[in-house]
Amino acid sequence: MKKEAVERITFDDVRKLSKVYKLLKLQSKDHRGYIHELLEDSEVSFPEEIEEDNRDPAFLKKLEQLRMKAEHEYYFGPTQVKDEGVKSLSMELGIGLNIILLMGTSFFVMYYAGLKAFPDSKVIPVLMGAGGLVGILIIETVLIIMRDERENIRRKKKGGGRRNATSWARSVRQNEAERGERFKTPCK
Repeated sequence: MKKEAVERITFDDVRKLSKVYKLLKLQSKDHRGYIHELLEDSEVSFPEEIEEDNRDPAFLKKLEQLRMKAEHEYYFGPTQVKDEGVKSLSMELGIGLNIILLMGTSFFVMYYAGLKAFPDSKVIPVLMGAGGLVGILIIETVLIIMRDERENIRRKKKGGGRRNATSWARSVRQNEAERGERFKTPCK
């Protein structure tokens, strides 16, 4: 089977021909040729698209999972392991231990300062130790209140811009529909 020789010209060739015809038209008054007359019986041919995907299916599956995870993180923020019970318990125990140690330390430091300042009295060093204990307790209470207020403000700022799951799913469906793909659930 012998194929017919098909003569093809590119778009750049058409531009060049157009420029030549414009120059001819400017140079001679009796020139009546137009570029569209030359292209009158021509057809536009597009290069054939290669639809075959030679990539590894496992790679494509992993790529899809990563894409879905990235979209999920975009809408909900990075996924974190929610182990709030253990995390908050250990944090509370740490704070409690810190307060007890600070109270004991401040008591002994003030008691020792009272012994050095008043060596003959037994009551004044104990009162100074108790004053140090109460003072550090007041300071720690103020610090805990400030820390909680800062945490509440940060939680409000962080939670205000989040979307709920329904609006996230709706926006993903719209994105998938625009790309012509079916909706898939995100990876967890």
